[in-house]
Amino acid sequence: MVEIEGLLAAAHGARPPLRPWKRLMDVAVAAISSLFALPAVLVAALLVAVVDRHFPFYTDVRVGIGGRPFRCFKIRTMDADPRILEDYLAERLAERETYRKTRKLTFDPRITRVGAFLRKSSIDEFPQLWNVLHGEMSLVGPRPLAPAEFLERGALGLPLTLVRPGLTGLWQTRGRSDLTIRRRIALDNFYAEHCSPALDIGVLLRTPLAVLRGKGAR
Repeated sequence: MVEIEGLLAAAHGARPPLRPWKRLMDVAVAAISSLFALPAVLVAALLVAVVDRHFPFYTDVRVGIGGRPFRCFKIRTMDADPRILEDYLAERLAERETYRKTRKLTFDPRITRVGAFLRKSSIDEFPQLWNVLHGEMSLVGPRPLAPAEFLERGALGLPLTLVRPGLTGLWQTRGRSDLTIRRRIALDNFYAEHCSPALDIGVLLRTPLAVLRGKGAR
């Protein structure tokens, strides 16, 4: 296993290739999409505040291009109290192991009433259009990983530092959380190593259908 310090040094030393076509497409599509997404974001934020009684927005640290951390924007879909998950996993050893490996649960007790719908529809990720416009994310790319998730991948995480994380991506359109962690890593790395305009357009065209189907969304 690669040492944490060495892995981060390798990540920060990576030299991502220049892709002006990708940045141009990101800015153009994200700017137009933001106009349509804004009403949905405002309504979702109001529902979270009124129904779930939570502040509707939050940010979380993710690993970006070149291994640089950034703040990823989302609409809150979970209760912030860590004891809810701790108590739930304390009596469920199998699910605790699943969560340790994938950071996902079939039933997550932290997800709120409004949050379940927002996750199913992917509206909770609409604020990430700001990350795209700001240059921290791309419309298409690997899923943005938390530092702990990135480090758990070891050397397999290094290809992800060559591209910006995506609002959508290969595994988000091929089963989402129903995929095994090995399959997700393979798809993330395939994209990082074979990024192209045709691949991006194909993912963008498949994304609306994947969202409507809701397969693997949780």
